[in-house]
Amino acid sequence: MSNPRPPRQPCWDFSRGRCKFGARCKFSHDLTPPAKNEFTGSSTVRDRQRPSPSGRREDKLQEWKQVLRQGRYSTNRATSDRFFQLALELVGGDLSECQEVVKLLSGEDGLNHIRLLAEKHVPSAVDNHSKQDLWTKQMQPLFTLITHQRVVDSAVLEQQVAAIYNFIQGVASRRMKIIFDFVIGLAHSASVTNTLVTTASSPISKLAIVEICLAVLSKMVDCNTTNIIDQTFRAVTQQVSSILKGMGTTSSDYLLLQSHKWLRYINCRLGVGDELASPQAPATGTIRSRAKFTLPKNLPGHLSASGRRHDNDHANIADISILPTHQEVKSDRAEYLPSNDPSSFHLPGIRGRLDREFRLLREDTVGQLRDAVRDLLEMIRSRGQAQQSRPRERQNLFTYIYEDVKPVGASFEQVHGLDLCVMFPQPRSNTRLKRREWWTQSKRLQPGALVCIINEDGSVIFCVVAETTTITGDQKSKEYQHTNIPEEKSKEKRPSLAEDEEFAYVHLNLAELKEDSMQQALRWYQHVGPQRRACLVEFPGVLLAAFQHTLEALQMMSRTPDVPFIDLLAPVTPTAGIVKIPPPQYTTKADFYFDLQCLAKDNTNLRLSPTQHLDPRTLTKHSTLDKTQSSALLDSLSRSLALIQGPPGTGKSYTGEKIIKVLLANKLKGNLGPILCVCYKYQTNHALDQLLEHLLDDGVKQIIRIGSRSKSERLESVNLRAVARSATREEAGEVLEAHNLTALLPSIEHCILIGDHLQLRPQIQNYDLSSANPRGIHYSLDVSLFERLVRPPQDESQRLPFSTLDTQRRMHPSISELIRQTLYPSLINGGDVATYPEVLGMKKRLFWLQHSMPEDREQQQDPTSNSHTNSFEVDMTVALVQHLVRQGAYGPDDIAVITPYLGQLHRLHRVMQASFQISVGDKDLEELSALDASKVGQQDESPARAANTPVRTTLLKSVRLATVDNFQGEEAKVVVISLVRSNQQRRCGFLNTPNRINVLLSRAKHGMYIISNSDTYEHIQMWADVITMLRDKDNIGPTLELQCPRHPYPPIEVSTPDHFLQFSPEGGCLQHCDQRLSCGHACINRCHSQVLHNASQDLSSITCKELVVKTVPGCNHAVKVQCNVDVTTSNYTCISPCGDPQSCPSLCGEACPDPKYCQICGDDAIKSTMVDFIMGMQYHEIDLDEDPCIFPDCGHFITKTNMDGIMDLKAHYEMSADFDSCPVALSSSSTPFSMDEVKTCPSCRGSLRNIARYGRIIRRATLDEATKKFISWSHNAFLKLADRLVGEQARLEKEPAPAATTQQHQPQTGPGTLLLSRGRRQQLNKISDWVGNSRYKNVLRLWGEISTFIGQVRKEEQPLQRVADHVRHATTQRKTTTGAFAFDESALQVKGVLQASALLLRP
Repeated sequence: MSNPRPPRQPCWDFSRGRCKFGARCKFSHDLTPPAKNEFTGSSTVRDRQRPSPSGRREDKLQEWKQVLRQGRYSTNRATSDRFFQLALELVGGDLSECQEVVKLLSGEDGLNHIRLLAEKHVPSAVDNHSKQDLWTKQMQPLFTLITHQRVVDSAVLEQQVAAIYNFIQGVASRRMKIIFDFVIGLAHSASVTNTLVTTASSPISKLAIVEICLAVLSKMVDCNTTNIIDQTFRAVTQQVSSILKGMGTTSSDYLLLQSHKWLRYINCRLGVGDELASPQAPATGTIRSRAKFTLPKNLPGHLSASGRRHDNDHANIADISILPTHQEVKSDRAEYLPSNDPSSFHLPGIRGRLDREFRLLREDTVGQLRDAVRDLLEMIRSRGQAQQSRPRERQNLFTYIYEDVKPVGASFEQVHGLDLCVMFPQPRSNTRLKRREWWTQSKRLQPGALVCIINEDGSVIFCVVAETTTITGDQKSKEYQHTNIPEEKSKEKRPSLAEDEEFAYVHLNLAELKEDSMQQALRWYQHVGPQRRACLVEFPGVLLAAFQHTLEALQMMSRTPDVPFIDLLAPVTPTAGIVKIPPPQYTTKADFYFDLQCLAKDNTNLRLSPTQHLDPRTLTKHSTLDKTQSSALLDSLSRSLALIQGPPGTGKSYTGEKIIKVLLANKLKGNLGPILCVCYKYQTNHALDQLLEHLLDDGVKQIIRIGSRSKSERLESVNLRAVARSATREEAGEVLEAHNLTALLPSIEHCILIGDHLQLRPQIQNYDLSSANPRGIHYSLDVSLFERLVRPPQDESQRLPFSTLDTQRRMHPSISELIRQTLYPSLINGGDVATYPEVLGMKKRLFWLQHSMPEDREQQQDPTSNSHTNSFEVDMTVALVQHLVRQGAYGPDDIAVITPYLGQLHRLHRVMQASFQISVGDKDLEELSALDASKVGQQDESPARAANTPVRTTLLKSVRLATVDNFQGEEAKVVVISLVRSNQQRRCGFLNTPNRINVLLSRAKHGMYIISNSDTYEHIQMWADVITMLRDKDNIGPTLELQCPRHPYPPIEVSTPDHFLQFSPEGGCLQHCDQRLSCGHACINRCHSQVLHNASQDLSSITCKELVVKTVPGCNHAVKVQCNVDVTTSNYTCISPCGDPQSCPSLCGEACPDPKYCQICGDDAIKSTMVDFIMGMQYHEIDLDEDPCIFPDCGHFITKTNMDGIMDLKAHYEMSADFDSCPVALSSSSTPFSMDEVKTCPSCRGSLRNIARYGRIIRRATLDEATKKFISWSHNAFLKLADRLVGEQARLEKEPAPAATTQQHQPQTGPGTLLLSRGRRQQLNKISDWVGNSRYKNVLRLWGEISTFIGQVRKEEQPLQRVADHVRHATTQRKTTTGAFAFDESALQVKGVLQASALLLRP
């Protein structure tokens, strides 16, 4: 095989737009760099010298700008060719470069190139070859550029794009006529092929020309509405249309489908109105497909005009990997996301619907992982590894990064396959206990958590934490807990997270068992290829199982789309208006009817069949159902796919229960299988429990409950797993359509959806896919199947009939009016809601407390904070709840506090848990725990228990606390709402949709109180309507009126948290309570509720200050105490004196002890204290008249005899000869250092200085102790100074003698003459100045320290001398001659002074 011909060298002049030879040039005009052979093993020198991709893009942009400017003075055809080709290449690259190219193209220089194309190059192309060449190199790149998705969809480039299109059209459409005459003529001569892009080597495709022309025309009519009546535009459109019609309509080719779509849209704008024949022509009597401007590159896989985006871009969702691939992560092209318009789907009917739900759900879940990994790859490339184990956030997705990850082991498990053990440096390397607590509290790397391994080369392996992962080595893993592994093996220490002090070990399973993932993991484990650093990224809170099974189910359904009710859910040819729904198939059997006698309260025979209808009024009359409930039940039994809308409080669960009851009663007659009642949301679990419990009450035994969140003890024995032919679904309006579709098994014949599309929509993660986002409204992933069927996005689409429950039995009419006027005009009040009692302690049952205090984020001006809290509303909410609780009339869960934000919920819980028992729902509990865990995970150490960890409670006295989204389906008597947001920009967050506002306003039964800044919300239409209604009835204002239960006047107005305690400290008013206590005295409290007053009848719980006389048992003293004091208890201490002063248990002259030491009235602990260690006698056995006790300050006490012995009193005093043995005279003068220690309390070694009897002994010992400390200190200080002096002498001897310098201030008495001053210090200073450097600096400093030391050790500073001086001074002041302090002055220490003075004399 011959060698290929070497490529020609690039033309230097052409690269600068100056080549005059054109096609005859011997050099290459192809400036694109040759592609590197991907199969070569090593790079060539040229490859290694090639600039980076970003560098090549910048070079191309600079080159294009040069070519752009050359258009001013050069009309060279080659220059224009390069201009349009390079512009198209740049538009498909970096986004910023794309925007810059379009902006420059819309400028004068860019439009000049378009002018040259139309006015010079088109007329110059006379033969067919030159026309094809001009189309390939200029016209087609231009058309492709101006219809590029980035260009036409960009809000930033809207004006520039319109300018380009209008310039192409030109004045009076002359330029458009030139261009399209050329293109249409070329199309007539082109071959009929389906080639998307024409190249120099491929034939020009007629279909490709027609498709891109129609794309340009469809955008042109949008940019200039005058084209609707422009005859030239209409003529061009008709010519292109005639070419398309001549090609036939039988092909299903992408270009043909897209061409017809463009043409339908153009004709719709032009008002032609003729339905064009297409490959999917709608049948007569059906609605027409809604024309919509879409772009070909939006389609998936090979259907994309630009080809596949990456290796995971497929037209068939069954071929798509659930988790992103390496190429998908690196791709910068947007994913194909179908809109909510079925006419734009690339697949018809149910397959198109399954395709849409799969792609949008995957983007909502997997998309955030893909984007986070892409950001991490960029971070690793640009900045290196991140800080170890630091949390990072992309929008709402947090990640934890563990660097320097290395594989240490691999094995194959029976269930999960490959088990890969990896290690990384310990994030926390304290003690084993601290590491274990940190890993436990932070909840990191728990089994089931989704992680990925990222290498420096950009490879990504998605894994889940295996069940074999443990925190400590001796912990039994979850996998072993359910196996029969021998106990000795299960107790073996395995690598764990916290065991090793240097490294943490975690076991991983592949997230998807695919061959390429397996090979990649094994290559990494076997160290195949160059060694690169890797990091482990954890996605906390993201569970693969939460979305993987749903996505896989949608893929499976797409392969064989056997879905029931497809003509209703996703018809290929939808009909206009409301469709008629056929009855369930099992009801069409001969002689079948529903026996409704199970609903009759009077045993009336009631029947319903497809041929025998029942009037809802009849059912209402003979059952407990109201009119709308009866109508809904009958409609649901008559329709195979039934929808019931239940506004708040209208009895959705009750109606569903009755429907199930009827189905069960007719189970044998209809040969029905199991009935599946599906509940997806946390907060509706209680409704499911209640429904199933009611069925148990009605005798239904065969019940299976799916799920583990039941709080009902009666349902504990119920297990799961069943298949159904009949399904009832509650809260269908809050479930993603993907979840609905996957639950529709092929065998289902009857489906009943019960929900409310005006309440909360399904929760999604990606706001760009939300219907509340203007950018995401054409996706509307958060629109449920229920809402789409009853309120489709296109007005002309088919609709399904639905029943509405209209009677609400929850809210007081004043509260229900807020949602009736705004959302439910037919809502009526039923039951006893109109007779609800007033809210105790409040003037009004409905009020909006208006304030202007800014939210915390606004006040702190912290743009990095992503949580929303409002401290003022926290304090105000807590104060209001405390006031309501003080009324004493509200039981468990009667009071609920609702807030939109988890951050505010966390603050409220932290503050309220100190005063109340908080009840938190399961979902909020998990989110609060996750929030606390994330905070613990960022701390250096973990406490024994994370701070503020919420605890689920079932106690009777509790206040409910919840976020809005997790309180749907719940209710409370009194609801307090903190809206949080308060800012000058009037940003109200996600409370700008009627759905959430509806849920927020419909939870309260008796009363509702909103605390917020109405100015922040009033620009939202529904909020404006609500605020107007509140203003009309004076239910909004800056002050909240409280009401005393006994004294309604004067009114109590509060506007700050402190006002509650100031004006209503006990839930009433400031007047005194006018009722009597059980003791007969007047209640001394402030006015409070009757319930609180009744609770205060127990005297031990209040303080009745009325003085009464009571007798103390034991000592029988009559004491005068407050009425509430109980003197009969063992804890009471008698306060009455025990007789005359002689009864004091201590010595005369000493301070009397506390009355609790009374030998008569004291408690048993005092009386049983051992006070005589010699005789072993307790306090109550001592005769205090003979041997009183000594009571030091420490609290212990001992007899005088024992204490005298301990103090060795006889060694210091001459004692009397009588029994008392009292000191009568000093035995001798006090000799210094005669005592070995300072005497202390024998029990605790406490001080005895307060005992006058032993004062002389204590002071003598203390003085000796102080003198000893002085001697020790002075000796140590001298040694340090002496050592330093010796060191300085040695240093001076070693250093050379410096030359003397003459100072300016020194008098010149002659050469080499130095005048010395008197005094040694002055002489040293003179010498230092004469030398002129720092030679004697340290010597002078040492001299000063020695002088200071001499002052500290002179005799005036010694303890003995200072005591003598104080005594002499006191004697002088008192003018007495007695009490002089005499001591032997030989005890004064002079050694320190002499030693220090000697140091000063040393040379």
